[in-house]
Amino acid sequence: MLYDAEARKAASEAYPELGLDKLDVELGFYEGAMGSGNIAPSPSTLKAALKIAEDPASIWRSVILKVLAPNVGPAAFNDRVKWIEETPEAFEDALLEVDRRQAEDGRILLIVFDALDVLATDWDSIRTLTRGLARLALEMSARKAIRIKMFMRHDQFEDMRRKTFADFSKLRTAAVALTWEPEDLYGVLFTRIWRDNSARPVLAQLGKELQLQLDLSKSDLPELIKVSPSHQEALFATIAGEFMGTNKKRGRTYTWMPKHLADAHGETSLRSFLIALKEAADRSSSAIETAIDHVGINAGVLKASDTRLEELREDHPWVDDALNALSGLTVPCAESDVTELWRAAGTVDLIVSHTNDARPAAPIQLDAPEFATVPEKALLAALIDLAVIERRSAEKVNVPDIFRVAARIKRRGGIAPRPKR
Repeated sequence: MLYDAEARKAASEAYPELGLDKLDVELGFYEGAMGSGNIAPSPSTLKAALKIAEDPASIWRSVILKVLAPNVGPAAFNDRVKWIEETPEAFEDALLEVDRRQAEDGRILLIVFDALDVLATDWDSIRTLTRGLARLALEMSARKAIRIKMFMRHDQFEDMRRKTFADFSKLRTAAVALTWEPEDLYGVLFTRIWRDNSARPVLAQLGKELQLQLDLSKSDLPELIKVSPSHQEALFATIAGEFMGTNKKRGRTYTWMPKHLADAHGETSLRSFLIALKEAADRSSSAIETAIDHVGINAGVLKASDTRLEELREDHPWVDDALNALSGLTVPCAESDVTELWRAAGTVDLIVSHTNDARPAAPIQLDAPEFATVPEKALLAALIDLAVIERRSAEKVNVPDIFRVAARIKRRGGIAPRPKR
């Protein structure tokens, strides 16, 4: 959204207090970056640069210099890295000049670094590059009108915290977790319904029955429906029914959905939420009184679990090997039940053997010295960091439904896992 000028303009109009209209945005790295004429280097370019750079931060100074002053220094990436290390004042001069100019114009130059988990195909290189970028981001925080924004996975951030550098606490203080609260999820749902010209009158009528005055002439959904859980819950009950069954024993639909779509950190992705609702709507029929019901919502969670696990496999191919060994397990269970299944199946060796350029990046934790004699515990720590497994009291662990049902892991009284095909 930040890089897309149209999306940034729309967000600026919706949230004028953020000052998004004053941003000039460039991409310093993103998934699919190809280097060459682009500002963002490719992973292969970064790999080559690591071999010649004395300081990994110099690699990112080279990227930023291309943003600040494209015609300053050598054109070839590695030559520019070496040149910056030999003549650091050239980078500093360009930085100060652009910072002064942006400040005078009342503009902020924002350089975005996204998808830091694909900087390289091995964690040692990813770590080195990420820490170099983080140190540079800390240096840049002293500038008036130039900022660096980094998007990284939770497990990467935690790894950087464990293997930190001086003043990392300052970056940690500035970090913001990107999460969707339940009221945010339902706010998106009702906003999408409201913006559909054929659906808006129906939503307004449902609101009227609840003594909620929704003005059909307004293009924007009333703020109350965007942010108020009590009003959202009442409105959602008219669409999906109040309970996940005939009574409150199975839970209320409004709270049940985000809870059963959440990972071990208690976070629900918007994508999972919308996939579950779409599946529930697709399964609707004239036999039910509401637009969707608890049966459709259950099916929606199964669909969302399939999709979420597939996304996880794409980002972390090793997760497949780890979860396959747990198929048929019933949770909650003892940590030792999980690690013993992995030990018996030789899962850690399997993951290591599958790690190559085509299937990169075994979990970071396998490199940690504290797990050298018990690598299965490293695997457990990795899945806990990814929010696939949650640790409970008395050395018990659980797998949230969003991963459990697609991985064919059982839970007493829970949604039945996806059957084998």
